[in-house]
Order: sequence, then C-alpha cells, then structure tokens
Amino acid sequence: MAIEIKGFEDVFENLDDMNISDKKKRAALKEGAEIVRQAVIDNSPVATGNMKKRWKSKIKRFDGNLGFEIRGDTMQDIENEFGSSKNKKHIGFFSKAVDGASDKAVRLIAKEVLKK
Repeated sequence: MAIEIKGFEDVFENLDDMNISDKKKRAALKEGAEIVRQAVIDNSPVATGNMKKRWKSKIKRFDGNLGFEIRGDTMQDIENEFGSSKNKKHIGFFSKAVDGASDKAVRLIAKEVLKK
C-alpha cells in the first residue's frame, strides 16, 4: 500500500542538497516516521487489537533519496484501507491518519535536521 504525501518531497530534496550526514538524516526521518506510525496506530480499527501491533516503519531510499515507509504486514490492512465486498466500515483510515500527522512530521524532520 503506497500513499504519497505532498510536501515531503521538498523536505527530502532539501535533505539531499544540504551537507548533512546520512546518520543525521536517518535520525530525523526516524522521528518523523514514528509520529506518522503512531497516528496510524491510533486510527487503526480495533477488533482484536492485533492490527495496532503490526504497523512498522522503515527508513529506506526511494529513487536515490532517503525517505520512510509505514506498512502493515497482512492483506487485512489493505482491505481495511480500501474496503472489500464485505467490509466497508474503515475505508481510508490509513490515509486519514497520514494526512493528519504529515504536517507535524515534516516540521519535526526539518527541526531535527537544522539542529546543530
């Protein structure tokens, strides 16, 4: 499941243009990813509580640029985000959570990268 957030690409380009070590970039991205991951966890549907435990964040390169990915590990995660023929209750929970947390994550990443 991939959702692209507008605004992050500017931050990622600025990270690559700056003379900042990969270690510092990764640390800042890790903190930003944690904010987004926590928002997804808080917004996840609760039937058994297992879905809340499955969300993972990972720092990785996308087309040569550092970024982060938040993902679940089952088909149920995708069915809850996009709906299925039998379940349409939670459509969009993931994207709503990401949208709500993205501004805060971008600000935190920028703040952490610009720290001396």
